Amino acid sequence: MFRIGVDTGGTFTDCAVITQEKGELKRYKAPSTPKDYSEGVMDVLAIASQDFKMTIKEFLENTEFIIHGTTIATNLILSRGGKDVGLITTKGFRDIIEQWYKEERRYDMRYPPPSPPCPRWLRIEVEERIDFAGKILKELNEKDVLKAIDFFKKHSINSIAVSLIFSPINSVHEKRILDLFEEFYPEAIVQISSEVLPQLREYERTMATVLNAYVAPYASKYLQDLENKLRANGFKKDLLIMQSNSGVSHVNIISKIPVRLALSGPASGPKAALFFSELIGVKNIISVDMGGTSFDICLVKDKVIPTSIDGKIGRFRLALPTVDIHSLGAGGGSIAWIDAGGVLKVGPKSAGASPGPACYDRGGTDPTVTDANLILGYINPENFLGGRMKLNFNLAKKVIEELSEKIGLSLEETAYGIIKVVNNNMIDGIRAVSIKRGHDPKNFTLVAAGGAGPLHAAKLSELAGISKIIIPRIASAFCAFGMTISDLRHDYVQPYITPIRKADLEKINEIFDVLEQKGRETLYSENLKDDQIEFIRSIDMRYIGQIYEVETPIPKIKLTIKNLSEIENLFHERHDKLYGYFDKNSDIELVHLRVKAIGRTKPFKIKRRELGSERPINDAIKPKREAYFEEMGKYIKTMVYDGNKLIPGNIIEGPAIIEENDTTIVVFPRWVCKLDGFNNYILTLKNNSGGDI
Repeated sequence: MFRIGVDTGGTFTDCAVITQEKGELKRYKAPSTPKDYSEGVMDVLAIASQDFKMTIKEFLENTEFIIHGTTIATNLILSRGGKDVGLITTKGFRDIIEQWYKEERRYDMRYPPPSPPCPRWLRIEVEERIDFAGKILKELNEKDVLKAIDFFKKHSINSIAVSLIFSPINSVHEKRILDLFEEFYPEAIVQISSEVLPQLREYERTMATVLNAYVAPYASKYLQDLENKLRANGFKKDLLIMQSNSGVSHVNIISKIPVRLALSGPASGPKAALFFSELIGVKNIISVDMGGTSFDICLVKDKVIPTSIDGKIGRFRLALPTVDIHSLGAGGGSIAWIDAGGVLKVGPKSAGASPGPACYDRGGTDPTVTDANLILGYINPENFLGGRMKLNFNLAKKVIEELSEKIGLSLEETAYGIIKVVNNNMIDGIRAVSIKRGHDPKNFTLVAAGGAGPLHAAKLSELAGISKIIIPRIASAFCAFGMTISDLRHDYVQPYITPIRKADLEKINEIFDVLEQKGRETLYSENLKDDQIEFIRSIDMRYIGQIYEVETPIPKIKLTIKNLSEIENLFHERHDKLYGYFDKNSDIELVHLRVKAIGRTKPFKIKRRELGSERPINDAIKPKREAYFEEMGKYIKTMVYDGNKLIPGNIIEGPAIIEENDTTIVVFPRWVCKLDGFNNYILTLKNNSGGDI
């Protein structure tokens, strides 16, 4: 039986297929289809089925599950490609959604706020009030709700968000509004905040609910259409969807809260990186994934993938649990341009899949990173996607020359300038997750992935001071592979605000039990059994007087007065680790109780191969070609190898180029590449004396 992961990116749709019995994994690639992303999914599945010498129907009938990661929610939010939504909120809180998060220019009052997908004229206030303890101070005025329904009907607004004050503590009014819509406007899609994000902080909760309402009509339809196409082609098992929290969920569940799809594709990358690093005993890594549109970075220390409830999408806060990934607009399709001061810039705008870089010969007229890599000789124009797609060298040369004339540099200087600029952009991102957070990148191994990542990995490592790189063979379908080894996961939260020493411990234990039961029922619905289910508890805590809280994992125990000090010490330790200090003399306040419900999947064990000759076999050697290396200051005839014909144990010294079907590895001078027993490329930097560091 096959396990399949499919990741739809901005430029390509990647597919990873693992066969559990043989311990083998394969990857495939097809252009993404922005007009209907499901077509790209079916295209890449057809390519995979052909490789297994099956019809797509036979292939899907022999598939245990498909896990899909999609950019549809992210793209809709970032591009504002959807229709405006309506909002119903408590009287006096119409403008809560304008409390945007201005991290980049917090104190610049001239910096305009982002335009929310819910304009002010579509925000309706209703009379009602519930206090922080859940007590009803003012009953819901149903006449206000009916007026709002008539207003939305009149203006054909059929996607509605409802976010009332303190609804996570008492959701009775939100649920009544939902009932009224079902009675008087049943065709409307209504999202209530107590289901989307049942936690405190009005702005974050309201924004999550509005964004969910914004993407729901499109994402739900897309997922349903995709499932129908799979069913029509013989797929009979469950379609699972990758979430931003690095876990997967059944398509029927995620369709109800599709904002959890935001950043779903990149979320599985660190899981894949950790899988390959553990094979060789490395526990501290920096995972980078450079595709056609973006560059995603995640620092993993002591084998723990970091998550956050303080994420962003565009300039909007997204307080849903999310893998802590730093993303940049730096990919193979990133466009090079000249700013008003005559300075060369690269990105964040991308040529995407359509029209794509100029060398794709699909109408692109802007110079991109891929065009520059082609000019420098790193990419073989005849071997792109294993030869299924030919690149046009002359078109790349034309657009780079046009840029070179503007800045007064030669063709190769301009091309290499583009690479240096995008490398510097990416190294800033690596430093943001390492040095700026107190980690020395020299103590980490770089795991490089994505179709473009292996092209840039060695130079990025040199700039960061990293001396070891892991490039998995499946690098170009990295996130797709990460999906196939991900567990199912659902997050539950319940507000409970009180000083820890005044807490009703029986009440807390009861809440944890209720949240776990919700998770258990959800995982049962996804065909999980008790021996596959695990619960992880945590409490959001803060020192009294602080504004923000710290999520602190706690053991799965019944809380009593005897073990309360243990919970306090866990918070002090967590606070010290994050911020460098703690204060045992300050009182602690509880804010939220959280449960992660995990459904463990059967682990995948990759087959280890025997090491062969250190010297690459002759069949792997391809004709040399001219490639530019800054160390030499010129183009030199460079050894080129066919990655498909290299075997574990082969050692290649730089400068050299290794061509895979879907990526290219540039072994720069001072680097040595060796294939390990798991068929991965391990690059090591030499020191000045010629030995390995």
